[in-house]
Amino acid sequence: MEAGPLAKYVDPQVSRIKFEAELNQFKSIRNDYVKRGIWLLKDEYPTALVAFAKAINPVAVIFSALIDFTDYDLRPLSVTLVNPFTLVPLKSNEVLTRFPRLIPQKGPVPGAMIQELLQTHSDHKPFICLPGIREYHEHPAHTGDSWLLHRGAGEGTFHFVVDNLHRYGVEGIVGYGLNLNIVITNFQGNPVE
Repeated sequence: MEAGPLAKYVDPQVSRIKFEAELNQFKSIRNDYVKRGIWLLKDEYPTALVAFAKAINPVAVIFSALIDFTDYDLRPLSVTLVNPFTLVPLKSNEVLTRFPRLIPQKGPVPGAMIQELLQTHSDHKPFICLPGIREYHEHPAHTGDSWLLHRGAGEGTFHFVVDNLHRYGVEGIVGYGLNLNIVITNFQGNPVE
């Protein structure tokens, strides 16, 4: 895969060195990731394809993500949820998890609010709304939260992105949600004399 059209901020060789360092760190503990259901399927600069699975019965691939290192780390990593076989980007209604996060609420009655990190652009393209991910920082709602405020603090590394995609996209899943549609095609009965 070649560098995208936005490869204009950082020399691709610099991004490539950072890509290789991040992926080598990931590979050094690959067995730990595999046990958690995080599978690195492909890594060709500037992208890495990662599948996220859950050990439910039967085992399920919950989603996969194409993580783009173009202009890393002057710009954060970009995350596109894709079909793991075709690499076609998913539409929001094709993503089977909403990446729910509990936000503790303070006040007289403590509790928690559920925030869905999976958000959607008007073109139905989903994105993960989390600091450290390019689509979050480029969204108009987050213009006051510059990537440069997070850069170098651990947010936005490959490990951070993969860990948070797994945490909010997979960890809370306990089983399959089924929708059963019953269609009545005829009546059954016994013959009458």
